[in-house]
Parts: sequence; structure tokens; C-alpha cells
Amino acid sequence: MGFGYLLIGYIFTFLFSLSNVYFFADIIGTILMMIGLSKLSWHGKNFLRAMQVDILLLVLCFARALLMIFRIITGEGILATAMTVAIAAVGLVLQFFIFAGIHYLAMDVELEKESIRAKRSILLVFTYYILHIAVLLIGPALGN
Repeated sequence: MGFGYLLIGYIFTFLFSLSNVYFFADIIGTILMMIGLSKLSWHGKNFLRAMQVDILLLVLCFARALLMIFRIITGEGILATAMTVAIAAVGLVLQFFIFAGIHYLAMDVELEKESIRAKRSILLVFTYYILHIAVLLIGPALGN
């Protein structure tokens, strides 16, 4: 149905990317999520929207990889922070549409508990990303 690809891609994009060694996990993950979302897109417009946002995330991850390869950005600096904030903001929108799609899909098949969990997950993800972006923006101003 597509949820398997979505889960594996999610793990690659958001968990393996936490590694100190960059091995293009975010690019691989976004491609896997795109495959899963393309299979899910006929279940609802939110999965189609998530796939469109995933394409934007793929472009941003690819751009970050190129900038890292050519040493234009390193671990710190304004460009690295801007790229990280942009990827986080797109990740927020992507996850919103995924959970909104799950919410409406669960409502269509009358799974009330899953629908409520999806709505709760939207709130939790939104809160996490707002705090994450705030730390990214405020952190450098506070110093080391």
C-alpha cells in the first residue's frame, strides 16, 4: 500500500541523518518516501500534497549534499543554519500532510482511535519542529 516504503524512507531521512558520517541517507530516504507516497496518493489529496513537499525536500537535501561536497558549507555558518532551518520547515509541512492523510484515511474506514492519534501526532510534530527551529535560530545568538 505504500506505508512500508514511507516508514523505511522516514527512518533513513530523519534517523540515519543524525549520524556524524554523511552517507546521503536523507536523499535515499526522501526517494523511498516518494515511492510510498506515490502509492498512497490515490487514497487522499494529503498524501499527494505530502509527495509534492517530499520532492521539495529531496531538492533541498540534494542541494545540501552538493554544498557539502564542494565545501561551500561546513558544520557552522549562516548558510548551514539557513539550509538546516529550511529543511526543518519543509519536514514540518511534509509530516503535517502525512499525518493529515492518515487522519482522513482512518476516518474513512471508521478507525476513531487511529484518527485521534493522527491528530495528536500533528500537534506533537508541530510543537517539536517549532521548538527545533527556534533552537536553530536562537542557539547561535546565545553563544557556546
